[in-house]
Amino acid sequence: MATNPRMLVILTSILLSAAVIPNVFAVTEVSSAFQIFFSDSSDKLLSREYPDLKIETINLNRKPVVGEPVTITARIRNNGKNPANIISTLPMLSATSEIEGNLNTANGLPTRDVFGNPILNNELKPTDLVDLKVIWIPKQDVLQKINLDVDYAHTIKESNEINNGGKVESLVLFDRLRCGQEVIREGKNYALDNYIFSVKSITNTSVLTELNGQPATLTLSANIISMLKGYEIDLRSIDAASKHALIEIKNCNGYSDGITGGVVASRDCTTRNLKTGQSVRIHGNNIQLNAVQATGGFSEYDITIEINDKPYTITKKFGLLGILETNDDVSIQVSTATDSVSNLHDAAALSICARPRF
Repeated sequence: MATNPRMLVILTSILLSAAVIPNVFAVTEVSSAFQIFFSDSSDKLLSREYPDLKIETINLNRKPVVGEPVTITARIRNNGKNPANIISTLPMLSATSEIEGNLNTANGLPTRDVFGNPILNNELKPTDLVDLKVIWIPKQDVLQKINLDVDYAHTIKESNEINNGGKVESLVLFDRLRCGQEVIREGKNYALDNYIFSVKSITNTSVLTELNGQPATLTLSANIISMLKGYEIDLRSIDAASKHALIEIKNCNGYSDGITGGVVASRDCTTRNLKTGQSVRIHGNNIQLNAVQATGGFSEYDITIEINDKPYTITKKFGLLGILETNDDVSIQVSTATDSVSNLHDAAALSICARPRF
């Protein structure tokens, strides 16, 4: 078909006019055709010459447990053709839970990329990779979906504004188990070192559990100790009415001081064996064992602890539990304690309850 010279003139005029129309800024040839890029409704210009920030991977540094800080790391790449200029005081990454709402944000850029190269002038150059981190302290032991958004305030003009998001799902565990005696509850999932310990059911005589999917039935029968992935787990007592049980865990990779108290299973209680200076966070409360001091009587001690930075002293006498109730909505029983000569190996078995129940 012959080309009409007049139509060529008209088309040429249209293209030249496009260069001065504010909403049109680029013409790119693609297979003998052309594409014109327009701004979106918020007048954010889109250009292939701009940077393009994208979340490549998302990782958690540990299995999420209620009340324990978890670091969420998002690896960010600049897929664009030009550097992204980052304002160090502005949030670059946001994390939001579909259940718990806004979690946290991360400002600016790290000082180095993932290969150890310095980040200069707050610029993320093309193909650069950096890790941005936010801290999350879970509140609910359910399956949680976390949405991440890089440059969520849209302070950087990008060639692609729709690839800034990412999502990660993780089961939040009810509590963390350690070597020694622990109170467990039916239907709850716990962290045991790097495993997930699930309590499926509790009856009058047994507890059905799983450790990373490996099933095991714990029984009250004498001298029967279940073996799960190298752990020895002994069922000590059952409270069938409240669906709680007391177990003793041995051969852990984690902390064990050999203290085994006789604390019975109680509702909303967790048993911890602590040495001097060690602390544990349970039900939103930080409990630290500061000292165990023998008071001169037979198996009588003063146990000094801190609850949310407030000091307390619990007196334990022979044959009796040391009991502390506080205004911090925490109750503590001390079943066993040791006072070493150097005080470096002082230890106590504490049963910590979320509400006064003793």
